[in-house]
Amino acid sequence: MKNKQLPLRGLRPLDSGGIFLLAQVSIYMLQSLFVLILGFFVNESGLDINSNKVVFYLLMLLNQSIFVLTPFIYTRCVGISFTREINFKRGLSATQVFLLVLIAFSTIVAFMPLSLMFIKLMEMAGYTYEMALPNYYDNFGILVVSLIFIAVLPAIGEEILYRGFVARGFRKFGIIGAFLLSSLLFATAHGNLLQLVYQFFLGLVLVTVYFATRSIYASMIVHFMNNGTALVINYIMYQTTGSTNINPPLSGVSLVFAMLGISLLGIIMLCLLMWMFLTIAKKRQDKYIMENYSRIASVNAIDTPNEAEAYNASKIVDIYSTKIFGKHNKKGNNFITKYFDFLKYLNYTFEDNELENTYKIPEQVQYENANSDNDKKYYLDLLNARLEKDRRWDRNMLFLAIAFNMFVLIINIISAFGG
Repeated sequence: MKNKQLPLRGLRPLDSGGIFLLAQVSIYMLQSLFVLILGFFVNESGLDINSNKVVFYLLMLLNQSIFVLTPFIYTRCVGISFTREINFKRGLSATQVFLLVLIAFSTIVAFMPLSLMFIKLMEMAGYTYEMALPNYYDNFGILVVSLIFIAVLPAIGEEILYRGFVARGFRKFGIIGAFLLSSLLFATAHGNLLQLVYQFFLGLVLVTVYFATRSIYASMIVHFMNNGTALVINYIMYQTTGSTNINPPLSGVSLVFAMLGISLLGIIMLCLLMWMFLTIAKKRQDKYIMENYSRIASVNAIDTPNEAEAYNASKIVDIYSTKIFGKHNKKGNNFITKYFDFLKYLNYTFEDNELENTYKIPEQVQYENANSDNDKKYYLDLLNARLEKDRRWDRNMLFLAIAFNMFVLIINIISAFGG
């Protein structure tokens, strides 16, 4: 039960890394226990754990339930609002939903060829990892059930964990840090090289649409369409050819150039769609800024625009986007810097800012209430020491999360090459 005495606060990297580690460790422990219990029935009933569909579906349900329950329980214990961080109330326009569907298709075209070439390269080097997956393509009914357990559930559970809590908490390391770190954890958490490249690039797209809209539904839609499209394509191929293996007519250098060409086409499509999507997101954020500029001004100690400026919508947006985030045309700023500054603007909410300014650690309260200069200096030293300790814990938890994933990945790589 939530401790009502704890003041409400926002996510830190310590929270994000801790939630991630708790979820991953819980999954391995409960999966092992689940398989161990089922193992007692193998000799008696002939149950094949590795290829049984029901067992696989139950494991998928277990995984995604842990991805949701872990942050829910954690936030109830430390004074963080689960629903506030997820922000289920933030919706999307019909145009945005349509673009998200197209973005999901373009990610497959853009990144799948690169992933396949990477997998082929690893196989040539002796990598023999095989994913123990049952056949999902026997009939249409199995396809529907598979869509629920392989497309719907991961789109909910994994997005709540990786985007709603991991990426969101890692914003303390900067937008670029949140992008790269959350995508790295998302890719390596799958535990094998076959999914490493594709999942990393997909993670970058998912965190982009999430930060651009501040809506978990955006990344859920892309995630669902991505997994669902792959299942449907494999189902069609299996029903028409009896196999899900792709046998291209090209080989050697010609195949490499063809794959690179397809990937380049997909990347161009993805960039155009993302530009359209971000343009709409910018308009929605500008409207949000205009509707709440007086509240934002009070939070950020910015003078409210005069009456003449208040009637100029573009002037208001320019005032607050500049004063809150700084000028984007500073000398030396490149495209990447401007792009992430832009995403920082899209991701801004006055609710986050208010919570950041409201929540204070005890050392900060003591410093602000100190009467004499000596007391202020003493409590300032305590405050700086506490802040440095917090930053150290944030870095250490991030290191532990990455180290855990890399350890599991390396063990699987060694066993795959050894096999």
